[in-house]
This record gives sequence, structure tokens and C-alpha cells, in this order.
Amino acid sequence: MSSPLGSLATEAGWYRAQPLRNEDGTPRMRKPLITNRGEIACCIIDTRKKLSIATVAIFVSDVLTLKIQRCSSRHVALADQAISLGPIDQRGRHPYLNAQKLVNICLDAGADAVHPGYGYLSENADFADQVRNAGITFVGPSSGAMSTLGDKRTAKAYLGEHDSQDPFDSRLHWI
Repeated sequence: MSSPLGSLATEAGWYRAQPLRNEDGTPRMRKPLITNRGEIACCIIDTRKKLSIATVAIFVSDVLTLKIQRCSSRHVALADQAISLGPIDQRGRHPYLNAQKLVNICLDAGADAVHPGYGYLSENADFADQVRNAGITFVGPSSGAMSTLGDKRTAKAYLGEHDSQDPFDSRLHWI
């Protein structure tokens, strides 16, 4: 019996995602910048490697810790390319949350996408807009979806106006 997934199914019956492709067959995403770190970044990098997609990691450092950071951060070691954001104690903004700096690094590195991981920038509609306005793919929901569904009251009002037949709608009072 053949699998309904065709060639995408392995012999064990597991589905293996294929990279999204442009009309000419080239991968839609060839080199994402991962703006997260730690275990989340490692999982993203591992998945991208399985899909033969290069990755760019970021890390903070200063002159004294540059060598140590590059060697001890697992996500930095796993990524195809790693870029320092500079010292953690920068004036103005925390370097991992400095949207303009991250967009510039993305452009300089030749990254065509930004994967924000979880938390921090993955829930930041302004960051998503800055990335998209720079012509870079943001891996995540639209800024409109983030703004609407990121706040419990707004989400509840939106779902109330756009009534669906989803059985979970009856539980909205728990939001």
C-alpha cells in the first residue's frame, strides 16, 4: 500500500518536510539568521542541516571573551557562520533585542531570512515589520497576527467577531 505522502514519507511512515521552493526550483530560504541562542537555536540549526540549509548564529562577546564564546556556545559551533553582536553592555539597547543591528547583520551576512526562535523577537511585531521591510523573510506570523493575538483582550474580541465553528471557541472565557 502506498503512502498518501508519496515520496515525502520515509519507509517508517514519518513525514519529512521539504524546503519551500521558488517557481524556478531554488530553495526559498537558503541562509537564515537565527536570533535566538541556546537549545532553541541548536534545534533550529539541526533541522536546517537536515534540509541542507546553511545557518547564521549570533553571540555576544568582547575582546577578552571572543575566543571563549566562539568555543563554548553550542549553537555557535553548530552554525555554518557565527557573527558577534559585540559586548553585552552596549549603550541604548541589549544587542539581542536591537532590531536595526540584527537587520544590518542579516544583510551583511547575506542571510535571506530571520528565524527568531521563541520569545523575545518572535513576538515583536515591529521587529517582524523591520525585517520584512528590509526585503528579508521573517519566519513567523504576520505583524498583524502578533498584534491581534498577542494580547488576550484583543484576541478574545477578534475571535468573538470572527466566530468559527472551532470547538475551542467555547473556552474563550478562560483566556
